[in-house]
Amino acid sequence: MFGIVHHLCSILRRMRLLPSPSRSSSCPLLQEDLMNPTRYENIALADMWKDIQGENSWKGLLDPMNHVFKREILRYGDFAELCYDAFDIKLSTNDLGGCKYSLDKLFQRARHSCSAGYEVTKYLYAETDALGTPIEQSVWIGFIAVCTDPQEIRRLGRRDIVVAWRGTETRQEWIQDARDFLVPARLSLSHFKHKVVKARFPTTAPLRKKGLGRRLSSTASLSDKGVRLEKGFLSCYISKGEDSRCARDTVISEILRLVDKFKDESLSVTFTGHSLGAALATLSSYDIKKFLNSNFPALPIPVTAFAFASPRVGNRAFSLRTEELGVKVLRLVNKRDVVPKVPGFVFNENSWPWLTKLFDWLPWTYFHVGVPIVLDNNDIRNLDPAYAHSLMTYLHLIETYVGEVRPFKS
Repeated sequence: MFGIVHHLCSILRRMRLLPSPSRSSSCPLLQEDLMNPTRYENIALADMWKDIQGENSWKGLLDPMNHVFKREILRYGDFAELCYDAFDIKLSTNDLGGCKYSLDKLFQRARHSCSAGYEVTKYLYAETDALGTPIEQSVWIGFIAVCTDPQEIRRLGRRDIVVAWRGTETRQEWIQDARDFLVPARLSLSHFKHKVVKARFPTTAPLRKKGLGRRLSSTASLSDKGVRLEKGFLSCYISKGEDSRCARDTVISEILRLVDKFKDESLSVTFTGHSLGAALATLSSYDIKKFLNSNFPALPIPVTAFAFASPRVGNRAFSLRTEELGVKVLRLVNKRDVVPKVPGFVFNENSWPWLTKLFDWLPWTYFHVGVPIVLDNNDIRNLDPAYAHSLMTYLHLIETYVGEVRPFKS
């Protein structure tokens, strides 16, 4: 089911038959009577960026939704949309595809407002295989960018590093999506060589792990014991093609380089993506947070994922471990979209606890991670599954979203 919906969305997008609801260039502010009555009201982004990155799990921002927070969700969604717009399946052999623009021209040519003040530093390529048959060339699947404009850095309150992932487009990726059984995580950090960063904070200071009622020391175990991940997503993230390009190696090495370069500044690392891209954003944010906690325990760098229409990525151990590490995942979910309901349609976080515990050993017992925001396109469109899953539908729903009590503007 997951692969079929992706396939249909891909075909309609290329044929320009999938309508896109109109979006204004900037997010409209909420009406005065709908403004958030909490302490966040009328506070600038620079003064609340840690809360927007999930430091307090978005408490006080969701219901009603704070207008600054909403603009940031839309901005990171625009980064994910840029990945779709920049991708061209015709630019490579084997029905794979590449980016329409060179690395230094991506933001200039794609012309998305989200890119203002950012500079692309690396492209991401994923090796996918069709039923075990290696593909000779990797496919372009996203990019890493860093905020470089002093004015934008002041507006954001920190220097932001963005990792944006593209959703499913190629037929090999449809096959990867369908490989929906769990396998042990293979995310060792031992082969990454790095320099020790001299942090501006004492390295012996323990890290406060909020919500766990205890302190997590910098030497805490980083084992993936018990963690299992969806085989297709994991393969897309860690596999190397014959050109030796691996998405995981690029993500870790480039974020390490940027953290080392800007270690004396306030930093954030933000992952974003739609569908398959959301799954990869969740997986890679878990991976990089584990790396940062291990190698830079004195640098309190927030790691956040804005996941649009994300399928489930791993088992219960993965969900608990993600929370324990301090990764903040905000999931945007359209209740009419089938993709966030899979894999794990039968055994998942919504099942009876005793049942999931009993069948935890199965390769199809999945758990979602993070905090969900539930949307509903029932009032604006029919129940076309391709439309319900479209990123543009999600962005339109977020624009009009108010909160749980009064979900959408009339």
